Amino acid sequence: MSVADGLESVFINYIMAIKIWHAIESGSILKGQIDSDELLTIEEGGYRIPLRQNVLNSQADFILWSQNNIMLAFGAAAITLWESVERNGIITASILNNKKVVTSDTEKIAALTYMLRCCFAHGLTAPKWSMSVKYQISYKVGKKNIDLSGKNRLPFSFDHILGHETFILMRSGLARLGLI
Repeated sequence: MSVADGLESVFINYIMAIKIWHAIESGSILKGQIDSDELLTIEEGGYRIPLRQNVLNSQADFILWSQNNIMLAFGAAAITLWESVERNGIITASILNNKKVVTSDTEKIAALTYMLRCCFAHGLTAPKWSMSVKYQISYKVGKKNIDLSGKNRLPFSFDHILGHETFILMRSGLARLGLI
């Protein structure tokens, strides 16, 4: 699979994770519809996979699982988005090897992509910001102003980037700039 195909796939996973969370949060999908008292055994290709019953204890656990699922899908998308930007080479070298603060809009959106990648590459299940001083700045994504000053070492939160849609806007912005 190419990086471009992989990028499309992980963004679909991210969008679907958000849709599943929304359906669970709104009560359209209930825990018992997926995680019930019945033992589920999948038989495929000569393998038999018995899946235990009642993995989750409650609907609240089901909601929490769906939120964690978004985080995992987002992490995979963040890492893959950076891989796509990294192929560009020129912009990544200027961001990673330069000691000065990133200033241009192109450098900033690439740097934000790198910062998101770092959150998840070093802690997929418990992502946190890990930034040198030059990255602890404000970033503009669409009409949003994302301020990462004071976020270093904090656990990642979607509030830090002003919501789920910011990441989708980032991908569009990177594509417009020819970085992916």
